[in-house]
Amino acid sequence: MKGFKVLFLLAVLFTCGIARLHAQIALQYSDTTTCPGQPLTMCASLTGQATNITVDDKYSKVIPLGFDFTYFGKVYNKCIISGNGMLTFDTTMADQNGANWYWGQASVMGFNGVTQANNSVMVTFEDLLPSPTEGLIRYQRIGQTGAKRFVVEWCRVPVFSGTCKNFIVTSQVILYEGSNNVEMYTTNLPPIPIASMCPSASGPTYYGQVVQGLRNDNGTASFYPPNRDPAVSATNWGVTGVTNDGMLYTPTGSATYSMNPIAFNPWLIIDSISSPDLKWYTETDPNLPIGTGSCVSVTTNANINYYVVNFTGNAGCDPGLRIFTDTVRVHFGTSYDTTRVEICAGTTYSWFGRNYFLAGNYDTLLHTALGCDSLLRLELKVNPLPDMTMSNFSATIGLCGSDSAVLALANPGPTTTYQWNRDGNPISGATLPKYTVTAPGVYDVTATTDKNCSLTSQKVTVTINPSPEAKIEPLKDEVICAYDTLELKAIPGNIAAGDYYDYRWSPEKPFRFESGSDGSKVRGVFLEPTEVVLTVYNKYGCYITDTTLVRTKPCCEVFAPNAFSPNGDGLNDYFNPQLQPGQVLVSLQIYDRYGKLVYNNTNIKKGWDGRYKNGSDAAAEVYMYLMKYTCADGKLYEKKESVTVLR
Repeated sequence: MKGFKVLFLLAVLFTCGIARLHAQIALQYSDTTTCPGQPLTMCASLTGQATNITVDDKYSKVIPLGFDFTYFGKVYNKCIISGNGMLTFDTTMADQNGANWYWGQASVMGFNGVTQANNSVMVTFEDLLPSPTEGLIRYQRIGQTGAKRFVVEWCRVPVFSGTCKNFIVTSQVILYEGSNNVEMYTTNLPPIPIASMCPSASGPTYYGQVVQGLRNDNGTASFYPPNRDPAVSATNWGVTGVTNDGMLYTPTGSATYSMNPIAFNPWLIIDSISSPDLKWYTETDPNLPIGTGSCVSVTTNANINYYVVNFTGNAGCDPGLRIFTDTVRVHFGTSYDTTRVEICAGTTYSWFGRNYFLAGNYDTLLHTALGCDSLLRLELKVNPLPDMTMSNFSATIGLCGSDSAVLALANPGPTTTYQWNRDGNPISGATLPKYTVTAPGVYDVTATTDKNCSLTSQKVTVTINPSPEAKIEPLKDEVICAYDTLELKAIPGNIAAGDYYDYRWSPEKPFRFESGSDGSKVRGVFLEPTEVVLTVYNKYGCYITDTTLVRTKPCCEVFAPNAFSPNGDGLNDYFNPQLQPGQVLVSLQIYDRYGKLVYNNTNIKKGWDGRYKNGSDAAAEVYMYLMKYTCADGKLYEKKESVTVLR
C-alpha cells in the first residue's frame, strides 16, 4: 500500500472589477500518512474578524498576532488596534476609550502617561469616526507557519465629524512573519482641504494632515515617506489625497527601515462563510460538488490526486462577487516523493527532525501502523553567500580635513545588490560595490545575491583628523644679493595637546650647507630667485603647505682698499680686492704714475705686495689699477681706481 501527504498550493484568485488583489482560504488539516481507502476530513475556515471598535477614539481588545514579530529590534506577539488608523504594540490601553488622534498627543485618559504614537504602526493616522453603522475595522491571520501574515483593515471609515464625515478612508496594513516587513495599502484617502477644518494628525489647530510611518517605543526613531510626516505642509498627502497606493517598510537594522513604493496589492478579507459559499470538488469531476460547507469527509482513492474548494461570495470593502480557489493535493508515493529546497550558506533546513546545511540528496522512510510506507527525498541546494572581501581592507581609516577614501569590494557579483551603511543606518543612494567616504563614522556594506542570500562586510571606522596650521614668516620687501645667506621661519598655529609638527622646506639645495631643510627655522644660500615651499606635517600625517618667493639680484660691486702698507708686519701687506660670493677675479694690473706696469697677475690669490717685478720696493705714492672680474650673472666687469702705498 502507498502512503500520502497533504500539501498547500498557492491560492488562485479571481476578482470582479478589482486588479491585483489577493486573498486565501485558510485550509485546516493535519499532516498525516495514510493509505488509499482511509477516511480523510478536509476543512476550510476564514479568520476575518471584526474588532470591538464602533465608537470614536477607541482601542481594541488585545489581539494575538499568531506569530512573533520583530519591530525596531524587539519581539512582539500581540497588539491593539486604534480606530484612528494605526495599531500599537503597547497593549496597556486595550479596550479603552481615549485613543489619540493627533501627533504628540499624550494619553488623555492617563493610561501610561506617554505619547500613544510611540511603538505604533501608523497607516492613515488621523481623527477617524467609526460607528455601528459607518466604517468597519477588522483583522485576519493568514498563511502557514514561517510565512504567516497579520492583516488589519480600516474599511470605509469616515473622518470626524459633521461635514468631514463625507471624507471616507479605506486602508490596510500587513505584518509579515520571518521577514518582519510591513506593507501598507491605501485604497482611498480623499483630499481633505485645509479650509475644511477637519481634525488633523498634526494637531488640533491644523487641518487636513494625515501621518503614515513607523515609530519606536520611546519616540527616538521614526520613518515616514515624503510628505507623510507630522510636519504641517500643504503638500501633505492628506491634503492632496491618494488612491490605490502601496508602501513597503523593510527592516535594515535593529533600529532602521527602508521605505519603497510598491504595487497596490492588498488582501481581501472575508468576514464570514455560509454553507452555499464553500463547495468541494474532486480532480475527476470539477463540475459536480462532493459537498458544501466548511468541512467535507472522503475516503481516499488512489485515482484522485487532489480536491478543490471554491468560495463564491462577498469579500473586501467594495461590494461585488468574488471567487477564490484553493487545492488540497494528495500524493500517493511510488518510489520517491521529492522535496526541492534552496537555502543560503550558513543556514540550516529542518526536515523530519533533522537539520541539514550541506548540499545533497537525503532520504527518509516513513512507516505507518497501516503498513504502507513512503520513501521521501530531500534535494537540498546551498547557495553561496556574497563575497565580502574588501580591497586593501583596513579596520580604521584616518582622513585629513576634506580628504576622502574609497571603500570597495574586491569581487562584486554582477547580479548582487548592495547597500552601504553608516553607523548602522543605510546611506541613501549608496548601492554600488564601492563607496567614497568623506565623513566620520563606522561603515559596512550589506550584499544580497539574486538568491536572496545576504551578508554584511567587516566594519571600517573612519575618523577625520585635524590638519596642522603653519605659515612662513613674511619676508621683508627686499631683494638679497645672490649667494647671500637668508633665514626663514615658520609661524606655527595652535598645536593640540599631544600633537607635534614636522617642518620640511624645499627645494633642499639652498639649505644643504647651512642649516639643512628640516626645522621650524632654516638658513639657506640663494643663487637666484627661488620659490620656497614649507610643508608642515602633524602626528596624523596630515599636512599643509605655504610658499614664499626669495628674490635675488647679482650684486657685482667689488670692494678694494684705497691704501695698504707693505712693510712686512703682517697687516695690510697686500693689495687685493674683497670679492663677494659668486665673484671671480680674472686679472689685476697696477701702473705707476708714469704708466709703467708694476704688477700683472703675478699672485692673483694674494694680490700685489708693493714691489716692482724686479723685487724693488715701490715708492710711497699713488698707483692706478685695472681689475677684471666676473659676477653671479656670469658677465665680465672692469674697475679702474687708485691705491696709495704707505711706507
